[in-house]
Amino acid sequence: MLSLKLIFYYSGNINASSQHRVTRAIKSLCCSTLQSRGILTLLGCVLLILYSVLGAAIFMVVEGGQQGDQNITNVTEIRTNLLSALSSSEDTCNVSKFELLLQRYESDTNKINCRRDSTAWNFWESLFFATTVYTTIGYGHIAPVTNSGRIATIVYAIFGIPMFLVVIASVGRYIPIIVGRAWYCILRRKVIGIDNPRKRIRNVIIAILAMLLYMLTGVLIYTRWEKWNYFEAFYFLFISFTTIGFGDITPEHPKIFLLTSPVYILIGLTIMSMCIDLVVKIIIDFVRKNLLKVSPRDASSQTS
Repeated sequence: MLSLKLIFYYSGNINASSQHRVTRAIKSLCCSTLQSRGILTLLGCVLLILYSVLGAAIFMVVEGGQQGDQNITNVTEIRTNLLSALSSSEDTCNVSKFELLLQRYESDTNKINCRRDSTAWNFWESLFFATTVYTTIGYGHIAPVTNSGRIATIVYAIFGIPMFLVVIASVGRYIPIIVGRAWYCILRRKVIGIDNPRKRIRNVIIAILAMLLYMLTGVLIYTRWEKWNYFEAFYFLFISFTTIGFGDITPEHPKIFLLTSPVYILIGLTIMSMCIDLVVKIIIDFVRKNLLKVSPRDASSQTS
């Protein structure tokens, strides 16, 4: 990286005959840098996928169908308590009506619980839960109910969160490197400084537009598969990509989408991280330039 910056620095003083050699040197350094970083980034992504599959297998075995059985038991107990309370009431004319409503409520609730029992903690749901653990999104619609499952979640998060942060940081930095180096290596434009402020602002605008385009694509997909309106889909994607994860809106999609949804969210997290990183760099540069404008003489005169 140091030699690459020196080439950019001295490129303004070279003649036209040396421009081709400078371009070839830049291309060689770029390709070697991209190759080494690309291998490490790809290795990190593969390890993260394997770690997700391992977590899905662990949670599927540990939790099983415990949550669905417990929900059905709780519904039965609530119904029994309410019926006994209604039977002891003096107003007997409404007991049959309330009992009919409660039976209908129990039937509908059991259908929901049975559906959740048949899908909760299978491989796909467990995989989705594993991704929400190490991404720190934590929607909350799926949670372990056993002590062993909660202990497994703690251990899984301790190792998974750092791994995810390393991978997402690597991918987030690798994307602008590809765009920037390709601009010089392939198109062979005039060599300018990497730290050009205008180029950084341009990169931020491109990253934000890419983020909006990516979210709009997800909005179109989720509105069709989840039967959400446009605002609900955009709201879900925003709280997911920012890892807020309230859990008030959660997907209930087919099994095949349980695999594609985490992949889509992981890519969105990477793009969001890249946008935040670029904005932070611009803010830091702006603060540094404003501080550097104050010379030592001005600072001493102000203090005196």
